[in-house]
Formats: sequence, structure tokens, C-alpha cells
Amino acid sequence: MKKSIQSKTLSMVALVLAAPLIVLGSHASAIGEGQIERGDIYYSKNLTTGGSFGDPTAADKCQSLQYKVRMHNPGADTVTNVRISVNLPAGASTSNVSTATITADNAFPATISDTATVNISSAQKISYKSGSTQLLNSQNAVIGSLPDGITSGGVTIGSVGVSINEVRYVQFKADIDCPTPETPAYSCDAFNITADINRTVKISTFSTTATNGAVFKNASVNWGDNSIGLTAANIVGQTHQYSADGTYTITATAHFTVDGKDVSAGGPNCVKQVTFTTGQPPKVTPPATPPTTLVNTGAGSVAAIFAAATAAGAVAYRTVLARRLTRQ
Repeated sequence: MKKSIQSKTLSMVALVLAAPLIVLGSHASAIGEGQIERGDIYYSKNLTTGGSFGDPTAADKCQSLQYKVRMHNPGADTVTNVRISVNLPAGASTSNVSTATITADNAFPATISDTATVNISSAQKISYKSGSTQLLNSQNAVIGSLPDGITSGGVTIGSVGVSINEVRYVQFKADIDCPTPETPAYSCDAFNITADINRTVKISTFSTTATNGAVFKNASVNWGDNSIGLTAANIVGQTHQYSADGTYTITATAHFTVDGKDVSAGGPNCVKQVTFTTGQPPKVTPPATPPTTLVNTGAGSVAAIFAAATAAGAVAYRTVLARRLTRQ
């Protein structure tokens, strides 16, 4: 009986002594793996303005960027089959946040990621620049070019050794969209008046169009009777009285601001003609326009003109010839 108890006691002691060895063995296996240092490892810079790498980065449309990912392995073993991928958002935004992800076969943990933000003055899209991906060493010297694909699945750089001297960088370029500027457009669209028997007119409607940066400023009205004209931001409801019967052409001209300059627009839509005749209602009509084609005189008239010109030419030729013969 004592022998049995002694045997059990020895077995328990053996288990207790073995337990630390098992734990240490598992821990040693974890330490033996390599690592990819986490933290602020992904950043960008504005190439157009010559800025330095940072996060976030300020930019504007039509400018170029460079992104950079840092890979440092603090140990305890070399990490292999290191792969870097970047997700550039597809849509246009004023705050473009992309994510860089690094994976390795024997890294602990196996995957890490970081984000980089580019703040743009207007909502624009950022696009990867083909052929721009490079692998750099710890001194930021280019080791070589990498194939395109960092933003569409990722690129593999091989192994990253232990220590600060084995740090690797992957960088690539991207362009911010450069939309074609739209041409400012402005026009005077409508101008109408009403007329009363006391030779008074009233502006009933006035409308304009201003797009793509053009801004309506005011309108000027020429009453067509050598009087002082009208200039106002809102001319609807304004009136004018004529001193005598007659036909008057009233012209409205719209003024706009484009790129800090004053420009104007008028045209047939913003011209009206009014006629006052004692004892008759006033008439408001579109302005009279001159004919745009020549009057058709008919085939007979054309033939007559040609015949007359031919006869006159023949007479002149005979006269000159006779004078030359007389001189000889």
C-alpha cells in the first residue's frame, strides 16, 4: 500500500516539473516567428507642392501624390512571402482614406494594416499611376521596380530580415482627377413689357441664365427715346413714360460677373418695340429685323441686266479700238 502511494506521489511531481517545459516550448515557438511592426506605417505626400511624407496630406485637383508603406521586422526570425496591398477608394471625396495591408507567411500576427488620409479641396477621385511602384531599402534607395497591382490584389516583395538595417519601403504614385473646366454660360432669355394709352410702358418679365461660374449682376434698359436709361438688379415692375407718339425700340442688356470681369448679354429675346398713336391702343411687337436674303428679281430681270451689261461692254470696246486706229 505504501508503495502505491509513493508511486502516485512521484508521478504527480513529474507532471508538475514537466508543465513549465511544455509552456516554455510553446512560447519559444511563438518568439521564433518574425513580425511586421505595427503603428503609423502608411503615409503620403503631395508631389506637386513638394511636401514631405505625413498623415493626413492636403491636396487639390490635378495634383500628384506619392504613397509609402514601411516594413520593419523586430524579430525574432525573417518573415517570408511578404505581400502589400492598398485599397484606394473608387469614388470622389474631399477626404480620401486608403488602407495599406501587409501579410507574411510566418509573421506574428499574420496581417497588419494602417490608413493614410488625403484631404482634397474639392470632391475628386484618386487613381493609381501605372508603372510607379518601387521597392526601397532602409536608406530609401530604390532596390527596383515592382509590377503594377498594389491597388488591385497586391504585390509580393519576398523576405524581410530582422533589424533596422533590413527595413523595406514600398512606394507608388497616384494622380488626383483633373476635370475639364466648364465654360461659363450666360444669356438674356426673356424681356416683356405692357403699354398703356398714356404712353407709359411697364416691364412685366425679365429672365436670364447664368451657369458654370457666371453670376448675374444687374440689367440696363435703353428706352429708345434718348432719355436716361435704367440700371437695376431687378427691373421687373419699372415704368417709363414717353412724351410724344411714335415707335420706340426698348432694349434690355443683362450684366454678369465671370472670373471677376463684367460681361453682358442681350439679343432679340430682350428687345421690344412699342408704338403709340393718338386715338389707338398702343402696340407692343418684336423689333423689326432687316431682310437676310436678296430680293428675287426673277429670271427675266436677270437676263435683261446681263444683256444690258454685255451691250455696254461692246460699245466701250469699239470706241477704244476706233481711237487706237485713228492714232496710227
